[in-house]
Amino acid sequence: MSTQAYALCKLRQPPTVIQQCIEAHLKGGDETHLVLAKTHFLQIFRISLRSDAPDLDNNNSEPTLKPVLDLIYEKRLFGNIESVCAVRYPHKDRDSLLLSFRDAKASIVEFDPPYNDFRIYSLHFFEDERFKDQHEAYTSLPILKTDPKQSCAVMLIYDTKLVVIPFRSQDKILLDDEDDMDEGEDESAKAAPKSFIIDLAAMGIRNIKDYIFLNGYFEPTLLILHEPILTWTGRLAIKRDTCALTAISLTFSQQVNPIVWDADNLPYDSTRLEAVPDPIGGAFVFSTNYLLYFNQNNRYGLLVNDTLPAEYVHNGYMREKSSINMTLDASTSIFLAPERMLVSLKGGELCLFHLNLDARNVQSVAVTRAGSSVLTSCMCRLNKDLLFLGSRFGDSLLLLFAEKAYTMETQQDDFDLEQPGKKIKSESGAIQAPVLDRSLLLKKDLTEEEADDLLYNTSASGNESSGLTGYSFQVCDSVPNIGAIAHSAIGTSVDPATESQRDHWKTRPLEKVVCAGYGKNGSISVIQQGVRPDLNFGYDLPGHTALWTVRKSGFNLNKKRRNKIDLNETEEKLDNYLIITKQQGTLVLELGENFEEVTDKVGFVTDETTLNVGNLLSDSRICQITETKLRILKGGVKKGQGLSFQHKILSSTILDPYVLILFEGNKMELIRLGNSDEITKESVQLPEPSLLGGVTACSLFVDEARIFGEISPNLKEEDEDDLYGSDTKPKIQRKNTLLILTRENNRLEIYLLPEFQLVFATPQFNKAPALIYHSLEAQQRGKKENVPTSFFVAADRALTPDPIVRELMMCCLDPNSSMPYLMVNFQLEFKLKIDHEIRHG
Repeated sequence: MSTQAYALCKLRQPPTVIQQCIEAHLKGGDETHLVLAKTHFLQIFRISLRSDAPDLDNNNSEPTLKPVLDLIYEKRLFGNIESVCAVRYPHKDRDSLLLSFRDAKASIVEFDPPYNDFRIYSLHFFEDERFKDQHEAYTSLPILKTDPKQSCAVMLIYDTKLVVIPFRSQDKILLDDEDDMDEGEDESAKAAPKSFIIDLAAMGIRNIKDYIFLNGYFEPTLLILHEPILTWTGRLAIKRDTCALTAISLTFSQQVNPIVWDADNLPYDSTRLEAVPDPIGGAFVFSTNYLLYFNQNNRYGLLVNDTLPAEYVHNGYMREKSSINMTLDASTSIFLAPERMLVSLKGGELCLFHLNLDARNVQSVAVTRAGSSVLTSCMCRLNKDLLFLGSRFGDSLLLLFAEKAYTMETQQDDFDLEQPGKKIKSESGAIQAPVLDRSLLLKKDLTEEEADDLLYNTSASGNESSGLTGYSFQVCDSVPNIGAIAHSAIGTSVDPATESQRDHWKTRPLEKVVCAGYGKNGSISVIQQGVRPDLNFGYDLPGHTALWTVRKSGFNLNKKRRNKIDLNETEEKLDNYLIITKQQGTLVLELGENFEEVTDKVGFVTDETTLNVGNLLSDSRICQITETKLRILKGGVKKGQGLSFQHKILSSTILDPYVLILFEGNKMELIRLGNSDEITKESVQLPEPSLLGGVTACSLFVDEARIFGEISPNLKEEDEDDLYGSDTKPKIQRKNTLLILTRENNRLEIYLLPEFQLVFATPQFNKAPALIYHSLEAQQRGKKENVPTSFFVAADRALTPDPIVRELMMCCLDPNSSMPYLMVNFQLEFKLKIDHEIRHG
């Protein structure tokens, strides 16, 4: 968006509607990524395993791991993405992305992990007046399709021009041996052929609806669905079957593209194609009332509703009628197995199409229900057992599927993926039997009773298997969506808990209420700027700077308060004390039915400003830190033990069982509280403090995800009893505790406690780069590449200008997520130097 247009129009909410989704391996290895195209936004998700909460009703249940989506990259592009696909070049360990844009532009980009960004591999521009045929408007979009063998990509431009972008294939590299090359020939001889354009209008192919690559051919073979003679609903009596199929073979050397086979007289409402994977091959043609299968030697048709009479046979293709009435317009499909295709209908229903094969020919198709989901716009398979359903009208879903034997009970008890407790009934209210697999009568030597069972289903009970394989689906994660917006309204925010906002309604922030979605995926969403808390009550606290809530062990809520807030014994205990700090003191309130001031009844330090308050030893101790003191309280009683310090405390972090304190003069101490209330104080001695500068900010974090490996086994004797267990102590799971700090030269360091082992370091953190790299690993890679060590030492010790880090904290925003976030507060100091001369008159 240009600067002038940005002054009039500003993007307030990034697009959430998913137009296309694909699977890719962008970083190499076994890590799978989900690529989403949202108008002009490109998002990359990775699949992670997250521990699910155990079932409270089942005491023997254990937490299970389920796959979830983690956003690792997001990029706003200059133009709208029309299509995206993945391709892997020879001798590459990762995939590249092909992006197409209007009117006839394509980009090939490759993800660069060290910089955490995409770099352009090649650009293709085909907008030329020679290809436009003197037209100004076009009906087709530049959709990219890639060959299954990764040999080329095609893109339709200006309705009738097909752009072919060849890739440098593995076979070509093997054929161009060094012995066959001349002495003057360079590497350019091995380059891929140049892209070229095929004029489909000259081949009699016009009004193209869809095109795909077929599987099982030596040369790239493209199947095109087109309509040579146009018609519409009012002319069906004259022109009805106007669509056709044409399969052409692409040759890069001679650029001659012969027609391999074709088929005509297809329904006029045929909309799209779906390629059948190997070893079957061929393709399905989707129309409103028919599902047609074509390959070079086989034709098959399935009537999917009662629109036409049962005796109607469409040009010899129609053989059977589906047992479930449906329409296939606006549907999406994907193959979960070579002989099983999952189709999402325009109403969100999921149907499974089972292919009955005779060698490589489709003889019949059985249709069964698989469930109900969102209104799907695109589908993508991830790994072997994950399926992603992208939607324009609702939240997109990540599904975990598994094979199961199909039974009549399964057909009756289909479940809604959005409402798992809701069952779906068939249209007539009765159980729909699957279509008979007639090949069983021909291939097997059946007895008379078995033949009767197949023909009439006389002895089959409701829970016996029908010989078909179905799937069970489980929702693992979702991607929220607020589109498509049908209506919206703007108004001021209403917060009844804040009385002060009622008197100043003109200062209230604005909110936008939108009605989005369609049908069962409809929703009402409230869009607001920034993060706002959900207030229960509130009042002004003039002169107060901070507050904390803590709980004490052994505290039981009274019956009146418990009945009032409707708590039960299984829920967590509420906090008991509210500590409010002022500029010259501390106020302590006890939480109950009312707030009661107990400043003089408890052992808190009240004559100094409180810097931090928290719980230790599984909430059995309360730790209070002021500017010069540390106080440990047991259950909030009057008595307590503590420490006094000579230096003034700047900041502190409380993380059970550690207390980290940063003093003036860049001195830092780590205090640990034992089970017997023994306080262990240890001065933190970090390497090279004079060369790297003092500490400006520090914090603690529990690394439950083991990002930096397991804890070191060099422990003390009492710690070994906790880790490995003993006769008197059970074995416990030790957590990795990390110390995060920044120095005066803005170097970020992370240490593993209690050994103070440096596990991560990066220089120039204040510049906020797009990706912070591990300087220790960079030095190891530099030694292999003969990079001088002085280069990395100079970067670590380099002094960088303002801003400097004054506060940092690492935490997990989602309690069920293992991905931590690092939040940093920078302080920018401005220095103004004025030079002047004093002149005496």
